[in-house]
Amino acid sequence: RASSYNRWLVRYIYVPLGGSSSKSSVWTGLNFVCVFIFVALWHDMTFNLLFWGVLMGGYVVPQLAVQSFIHSEKMKWFYESWYFRFFKGTAAATNISILMFANLVGYGGGIENAGFLVASIFLYRILDCLL
Repeated sequence: RASSYNRWLVRYIYVPLGGSSSKSSVWTGLNFVCVFIFVALWHDMTFNLLFWGVLMGGYVVPQLAVQSFIHSEKMKWFYESWYFRFFKGTAAATNISILMFANLVGYGGGIENAGFLVASIFLYRILDCLL
């Protein structure tokens, strides 16, 4: 079951590494990188999945850094502004796109095939608009 595997990862890898209780968002991000690398190695010992683990964990680090910066006292004006909702929506859409690309790398045949698939999608859209 996926929930027990997730629980095992949290209990025996993420929490012993410090979990999210660390003061530094970089250290918390490194904990995520370690967990995702373990998940990649657990499923298959290929370079594509290892790269997937690094990408998935590495994408968490900027997200945590931006989140801690926005919630700081300096940025309280931005956090309480009406357009913060639009920023949050744009950030969420970007995050989903990045994670989809990481899954293409890990499970779609590597960085070359992921780049080809993304280029094909956008090229198809451009040609569809022109014709």
